[in-house]
Amino acid sequence: MDAGQLLTLLLGGGGVAFVTAVFQGYRSLRAGARAHEKEAVKDIADARAAAEDSLEYSRLELSWWQRWAGMLEYALARNGIEQPPRPPYPDRRDK
Repeated sequence: MDAGQLLTLLLGGGGVAFVTAVFQGYRSLRAGARAHEKEAVKDIADARAAAEDSLEYSRLELSWWQRWAGMLEYALARNGIEQPPRPPYPDRRDK
């Protein structure tokens, strides 16, 4: 069998269509995987942004309560009211 017969056999039997379909399938799988990876990265970025927003809000809320406690402590001291003893400062847990 020479090259001409082999080429005729492949072209006549749909070999080119098969090879083309295999390559197109591979490319579509890769494109789908890339799209899925892009979606996953976007979801992770959105979750991180939401966590950072939540952390920032928690810090603002803590700061507000600390300022409120300071104002109350100042008002008590200014009016001569005896303040309750302060609770002990917590120890770090990662020691």
